[in-house]
Amino acid sequence: MNKVYKIGIVDDHPLYIDGLTSMFKGQSEFEVVSMAVSGTEILSYLNNHKIDVLISDINMPNLNGIELCKKVKALNSDIAILIISMHEEPKTINDVINAGANGYLFKNSNKTTILTAVLHVAKGGFYLSNEVTQKLENNKESVSKTKSFIPSLSGREKEILQLVSKGLTTDQIADKLCISHHTVLSHRKNLLLKFDVNNTASLVKKAIDANLID
Repeated sequence: MNKVYKIGIVDDHPLYIDGLTSMFKGQSEFEVVSMAVSGTEILSYLNNHKIDVLISDINMPNLNGIELCKKVKALNSDIAILIISMHEEPKTINDVINAGANGYLFKNSNKTTILTAVLHVAKGGFYLSNEVTQKLENNKESVSKTKSFIPSLSGREKEILQLVSKGLTTDQIADKLCISHHTVLSHRKNLLLKFDVNNTASLVKKAIDANLID
């Protein structure tokens, strides 16, 4: 039997929650188990329940999406967080990624993009929509290259970095490169060490800033 991923949704616009919930109906891979209108409400739920993916907005009362990311990851780092927001500023996107989000979409994303993103992050991948990636690409020129140390990478590490940035999971990378699961994990660990980051989201963000991702 295929795994069913449990999803929590938090947004201060109930109509948007209703729209997302309706979108997941009929999708056998997903089950919406919690709907909340504030960060504090979803945190209360997570204290007693487990979910696989949290879909969150940024602007919310009491606790914004950036702070919520930090608190959720501190509570359970295995929960994948997908931010869906109207904010298009590169700084906001980077702040969310640095806070631990596993993916970022704009609110005008279509159903296919949202479902693809949720599945990617649920399986341990990282996902940025094409529109989000373009915003970060366009901001590269404003990033001072002197502020970022670019580590030396092996050919295999560069391959794996590219695939990680596309949202592939460890198993998918292993299959694509015909190497073992353990080997991919080892390379991913080395990449985190070389870039001095603690999670995949921050790794991809630094790689984008350093112009290492196609």
